[in-house]
Amino acid sequence: MSCQQKKPQVTDLKAEVEDNQERPEHHGDSSRRDKKIKTRKRGKRKIDKEKENEIHTQWLDNVNKWKQIINSNPSVNSARQKQQQDLQRKVERKKEENSEVYYGDKLSVSDRWPNYTKEDYVRIYGQNVNGISYTNDYAEWEIALDHLHNKQVDVACFSEINLATEKPEVKYALIEKAKKLDKNIKVNLTCSKTNTSGSIAKRGGVAVITRGNLAGRIVDSGNDKHGRWTYITMVGKKNKCITIFSIYRVCDQKHQSGNCTVYLQQEHDLKASNRRDYEPREAILHDLTIQISKEKMKGHHIIVIGDINDDLNKKTRIDEFLDANELYNAIKVKHDGPHPATYDRGRKCLDLIACSNSIPSEAIEKCGYLAFYDGIFSDHRGSYIDLKLKFLFDAQLQDVTKNTFKRFSTSQVLKCEKYINQLVSYIEEAKIVEKIEKLQKDILTYQQQGKGKKEVLIRRSQTLFNKTTQLMIASEKRTGRKKKKTGLSLLPVS
Repeated sequence: MSCQQKKPQVTDLKAEVEDNQERPEHHGDSSRRDKKIKTRKRGKRKIDKEKENEIHTQWLDNVNKWKQIINSNPSVNSARQKQQQDLQRKVERKKEENSEVYYGDKLSVSDRWPNYTKEDYVRIYGQNVNGISYTNDYAEWEIALDHLHNKQVDVACFSEINLATEKPEVKYALIEKAKKLDKNIKVNLTCSKTNTSGSIAKRGGVAVITRGNLAGRIVDSGNDKHGRWTYITMVGKKNKCITIFSIYRVCDQKHQSGNCTVYLQQEHDLKASNRRDYEPREAILHDLTIQISKEKMKGHHIIVIGDINDDLNKKTRIDEFLDANELYNAIKVKHDGPHPATYDRGRKCLDLIACSNSIPSEAIEKCGYLAFYDGIFSDHRGSYIDLKLKFLFDAQLQDVTKNTFKRFSTSQVLKCEKYINQLVSYIEEAKIVEKIEKLQKDILTYQQQGKGKKEVLIRRSQTLFNKTTQLMIASEKRTGRKKKKTGLSLLPVS
């Protein structure tokens, strides 16, 4: 039986070899293959654009899908759904009682955003998001990012995200989802270092999200080692920097057991650092004062945003903290009267936006609190402040995130020689050297004998500087490669 089974295999193999030998070779196959490769290379950019548009469209579809699921399907996270329905009933009850939906200035959007002019402003937003769930592939995080886009937020400060962001897989997932919205986005995350049995969920945590052109102005960032705050520093007007803190001050939970509450996590961290003399609510104010003092010694403007878990309508420890750091409550200064409740299951105003005294109130264009559940499913109101762009940056905000077009580089020796020769010929033709020597003599005469006018000499030197710059640019254009006209190729692929 074994011999009979092997014979057909041998005959089949011989037949296959003979068939391959009889098959003629087509010399046109290689040329066709080369043409296909060229066609693929030619269409590579179009395919990349199609993929990018497809990813963005898929991301928007996922956001809308999860919005519908969370709103309409009670079987998904039913306990949370029931809680949100109870809170929504309270909101409707408050509306019936003629309570204000917005407080302060009503948030507006611009057709020019994110392209800025001198008359525009930078929008900084803060909110306690009451946790981001990881069980639904961080859908609530995508909804929050969608909310920031709709509200045209430049810098967002989130508190109580309730995720173990020290885990690489969690941090990577959040940043990757954010980059689908804006490839230049910067996300700063931190949380407590207390071990919670390897779970992805962890109480507390803060985040700062910086979008668009402002992301390119970040020169420094940092986190608190206990996960109580994170901050970014952006370079501003005349190299004076603005440091923005996103903080979360825990509520009083010292009578609860276990290591799950934020209070007990921070208490554990403080004891591990041999700081038994401070309780968590007082320790954050003490440590944050030290950090703010360091930034102020550098000459920075300071903005503090977050949930401080103290009633801003009463005289509390927060007032002492603000006075000690020369800060003021921005919304309170712009809008007199008692603040509204920012926590829906209470009557206290817990969310703060504080600015240093170096930021005048005239620099604040608008500020206020949003309505409950306006975009983000949280039991806290969102707060925002619009700072005038002219005060912060004193000019139109340039897109520093885009790559600069280079006609040639210094590694190209032949082009560098050609550029130098071309520039020398332009300088000789314009007699720049003779004009500089004459200007130097006139300046020396003015200094020694007082002849001439200072304004005229300054104007002449500025004219020579501008002329030399123009000649350098002309030499570069004459030497290097030409910039391609993009035209309709910038339009999205349909």
